[in-house]
Amino acid sequence: MTPVSAIRGIVAFTLMAVCLNIGAESGQPKGAFEMHEFLDFGALRRPGSPNHWLLAPTDADASLHPDAAAPSFQLSAERLAKAWVGVVEQAPRTRIIGISNDGLRVEAEQRSAWFGFVDKVSFRAVTLGQESSTFFAYSRSQTGYWDFGVNRRRLSGWVEALREIADSLQPRNH
Repeated sequence: MTPVSAIRGIVAFTLMAVCLNIGAESGQPKGAFEMHEFLDFGALRRPGSPNHWLLAPTDADASLHPDAAAPSFQLSAERLAKAWVGVVEQAPRTRIIGISNDGLRVEAEQRSAWFGFVDKVSFRAVTLGQESSTFFAYSRSQTGYWDFGVNRRRLSGWVEALREIADSLQPRNH
């Protein structure tokens, strides 16, 4: 393959990806979602590819091989899950595709800006005590082998936003 034909192939692929993505948005309001199957973190088997990132409670099953420990919060699991929904709803090109009946599990998807590739993000709040909780969060690419750190950066940013919301929900002593 000559360099010119390689460039033509790249341009053709790019145009095809852009055309396929036109109209890919569902038209659903950001807060609307359909029924969805939720990720079972206890049965999670991670692929060998580097295009995913998992945060898990510090006492999670070691066979999950989490990439990092999820922080804990002085919020009930229900309030933590609601705060997570708020973070997800503010993220660009992101929509919630499912919230469990108890409100503790959230499934979302985010599309890449350029090609519209879909990444899925699963969340489950976990009760630690009466007013404390932590969570599982798993972000993974649906296409390709590499993600160039996108899933790690997404979850890191969302956790920072979650901390800000959690801090704002804490009672202030005067």
